[in-house]
Amino acid sequence: EEGFNSALYYQNKNFQKNVSLVPISASSGEGIPDLLVLLVQLMQKFVSGRISSSSEEFRCSVLEVKKMEGQGTTLDVILVNGSLRVGDTIVVCGLSGPIVTTIRALMTPQPCRENRSKGEFISHQQVFASCGVKVACHNLEDAVAGSPLLVLENPTDEDAKQAACDEVMNDLEALKKSLQLKPIGICVQASSMGSLEALLGFLREHKVDVAHVAIGPLHKRHILNAILIKEKTPEKAAILAFDVPITKEAQALADTHKIPVFEGDVIYRLLESFHKHCEAQKKQVKEANRKVAVFPASFKVLKTFRSTDPIILGVEVMRGQLRPHSPCFTMKGEEAQPIGTITSIEHDNATVEKATVGQVVAIKIHPAHPQLAIGRHVSTSNLFHSHLTRQSINALKESFRDEMQPDDWKLVIELKRILSIM
Repeated sequence: EEGFNSALYYQNKNFQKNVSLVPISASSGEGIPDLLVLLVQLMQKFVSGRISSSSEEFRCSVLEVKKMEGQGTTLDVILVNGSLRVGDTIVVCGLSGPIVTTIRALMTPQPCRENRSKGEFISHQQVFASCGVKVACHNLEDAVAGSPLLVLENPTDEDAKQAACDEVMNDLEALKKSLQLKPIGICVQASSMGSLEALLGFLREHKVDVAHVAIGPLHKRHILNAILIKEKTPEKAAILAFDVPITKEAQALADTHKIPVFEGDVIYRLLESFHKHCEAQKKQVKEANRKVAVFPASFKVLKTFRSTDPIILGVEVMRGQLRPHSPCFTMKGEEAQPIGTITSIEHDNATVEKATVGQVVAIKIHPAHPQLAIGRHVSTSNLFHSHLTRQSINALKESFRDEMQPDDWKLVIELKRILSIM
């Protein structure tokens, strides 16, 4: 109809005269791979010679920062537009500031190999876009993956150099401003600016506080940050290492100081491992606090079943919550008179772990002094109270907030005043 000659793509002898037909199934998708292969073949055969790059718009990005045997720290970059040559002065983003250095080697992998593959590389004096290339320079240890790489046409032009330094640092400075770091929090390490930004956004959604961030391999100096945090809040002393290697020295230091380092290349699994660690830490701290926590309680003595060791009383809980292992006291004039420690609580002939307001229970008390006798040394006309300390109150705040009622906290404040607890 249109006057075009056509042929099935695998029968086409002359692509310039005949239009190639590729059968494709809209139902199964069959034929799509054949179409893509044909497009690539046509591009390589007829268009590759027309590809050109603009010398005015140089574009190059740092993909990875890695050590290479015999070369030291190198950059794996993708050259999108322009060219790079040995001896060029380049500017890249660094964790501590812009890095200005000179290219001393340009290497590409062997044909049909990639930069990640081990083996011999081909050295070049100059490379042109578009290609992936390994760049060897000095002072690249703090270079940031994911940042742009710029070439200085005139290294002696200080204004141009300063402008290039500002440009390469723009993304990192913007990221730092948006970090919202906390004085106390975990440490986060990522392989590039993009992965760090993604991880921080995910942590922010899950309300995880972050105190320190870094890009690149995990070194001893990063472990030291977590050690300082451990001195203040041990439960926050953890490091999330997202898709980054850990040096042997850093791992040894972390093991020595028992700093947990969570490694992984999947954000969700990394966070899941951290949450499991946090839950285990909370349980451990709660068990330790359970030994010193004293819940506030005020109770009235209804009947004395036994006045000496072990003291057995029938009581009614007036305020708070009465629990075993709680020391108790009563007021004798203006002073608090220690009575002893409650060893067990019974309600309806069954041992219970807690008695709340309004309940009438029997309690057994190990007296503060062997000779102490209820009625002779201690009057039962006044209310008895659980004996709080600063340590026991801190334990309640840290691990038992969910078990405390609003009136319980009011009673804590009143008992603090009675016992002169600061």
